[in-house]
Amino acid sequence: MPTYTVTQARNQKMTFSGSQDQLKITWHADYFVDVTLSGGESITDIDAYSVLTAPGVPVVNRTVYTIGNKFIPFVLCRNKTCQPVRDKYTRWSVSAQFESSIKNNSSEQNNTPQSKPSSLFDISPRVVPLLGETEKVLYEDKSDPDPVDCARTPSGNWWSEPVIDRIPTLALQITQYEPYVSYEDLLKRSLRVNKSRYRNGKPGSWLVQKIEPTEVEVPIATGTITAAQVTYLVAYSPHEYGWEESRALIDSQYLENPADKTTIKLFKNKEPGSATIGFITEDGAKRADQTGTPDYIRYKRFEEIEFDDFLQI
Repeated sequence: MPTYTVTQARNQKMTFSGSQDQLKITWHADYFVDVTLSGGESITDIDAYSVLTAPGVPVVNRTVYTIGNKFIPFVLCRNKTCQPVRDKYTRWSVSAQFESSIKNNSSEQNNTPQSKPSSLFDISPRVVPLLGETEKVLYEDKSDPDPVDCARTPSGNWWSEPVIDRIPTLALQITQYEPYVSYEDLLKRSLRVNKSRYRNGKPGSWLVQKIEPTEVEVPIATGTITAAQVTYLVAYSPHEYGWEESRALIDSQYLENPADKTTIKLFKNKEPGSATIGFITEDGAKRADQTGTPDYIRYKRFEEIEFDDFLQI
């Protein structure tokens, strides 16, 4: 069967293109594939698939961009094409296109070619901050020092539509190289909160919401190694109890004697026969103070894990 020899052409090409706050950088590299035929073979035995998949030709979604003794982390081959060189039937040209796998918060500076490292762990992770918002019901407004009860009308009735507090949120998209990651590792890390403090956040305040692993070939000083490029989406909860589920202790009824849980009474408005809601305690009793904000009961939804065991930053 034919054998294939791959050499990288000297010509290079790159483009920068921006859209709003995002920068797209595309690298182009050309390769020559020389085919050696054995006895009895002809040029009809050469096919495009064998040329595009010959050892030394970049692999789509796997090969990291290199140039000489330098490389650019997290820049992967995204497409490639080939065609025979005119009048040289055993020589083919391959054109490959590389793009950064990190789209947000990209810049020309963090896509600069750098020397191949001695170790996979010498490659710094890339962190992209993502801002958003969440909402919660507001029971007292933000007046200082005396907040105003904004859950009820001036006559003391509850608003049919509560006032909503909009709270800014932060998530981090962390992309790093790891020597190996198994399916079991992904399951253990996914949907877990930090067991210890992380980035000045108390335990339970950061959640691994999503993990995207990709097997890649990373160039280092001693050669090319197979590794995992893993992107973690880690979100911070701005709520007091982090990622615990908290429910306001508000109900339309309460227990007159919480010990036996049998005597149930309804909260009532001042007007006879009109039902309303009120604050209760964790044991179901009517809270003595019905002003201000409610108490909360909390439920732990996510298991804990040490983030420092796998996150490199």
